Amino acid sequence: MASEPEWVDHPAHYNQHSKGIECIDVIEEFPANLAMAIKHLWRAGLKPGQTEDQDFDKAIWYIQRQKEKRRREVKALNPE
Repeated sequence: MASEPEWVDHPAHYNQHSKGIECIDVIEEFPANLAMAIKHLWRAGLKPGQTEDQDFDKAIWYIQRQKEKRRREVKALNPE
């Protein structure tokens, strides 16, 4: 009987970096949207049921969201 994959504590699709680095150890240092983009790039094509393109599209979505957030912040600091 095949064992279930680990989905919560150190899932395989976040632990396949050649240097043994886990994704969470890197992304904790970034703002939320950028962390999510990195997460999707990190695991691109590795999570069962997700294609590489789906992860790339999700990463782009989070980066675009961060750009808009930053534009709003700049505008709030420099009202015309």
